[in-house]
Amino acid sequence: MKVFKFPLLTITISFAIGIIAEYYLQWDFSTLIISLLLGLGFFCFLFWKSKKALLQNSFFGITTYLLAFTLGMMNFYIHSDLNSKHHYTKKSFEESNSIRGIVTTTLKPNEKYHKYFISLSHFNDSIASGKLLLYVPKSNIETLHSGDEIWLNNTVYPIPKAFNPYQFDYSKYLEKQNVFH
Repeated sequence: MKVFKFPLLTITISFAIGIIAEYYLQWDFSTLIISLLLGLGFFCFLFWKSKKALLQNSFFGITTYLLAFTLGMMNFYIHSDLNSKHHYTKKSFEESNSIRGIVTTTLKPNEKYHKYFISLSHFNDSIASGKLLLYVPKSNIETLHSGDEIWLNNTVYPIPKAFNPYQFDYSKYLEKQNVFH
């Protein structure tokens, strides 16, 4: 019995459902590793057992879908910036933070501010990773461009949540882009 006898579409859907589940459940790394190893163990055992059987076993298909589900969860966990040990949110925040980074993206300005995404290299004199949203007043003469290295000494604020129900939540939108402050 080969994995390719199962429709690839349903395996891909299981993988996608795993990504969505990890977004909402946010399991820790040890739980994901244990479930991945258990799923891989069952998968290998049932694969070995199904090679000897004349009739196909439905448990092998279910295990394949569960393994794809777990791999989707693991994929989301690995690609989330918050899980990096050097992410700036794991550092201590002070009244005035020393920030060093590179401007990665210039966003559409509003009436008062130019807006930029910054990829951090240092936060409070230690190596850090992550992205910040930077607001620069339009009264400032110099404008920033992608690739510019900047050094800041300023307060870091969380992005405010939406106040009204069913209003567009800019903070959730930026969280999905791994920007939290």
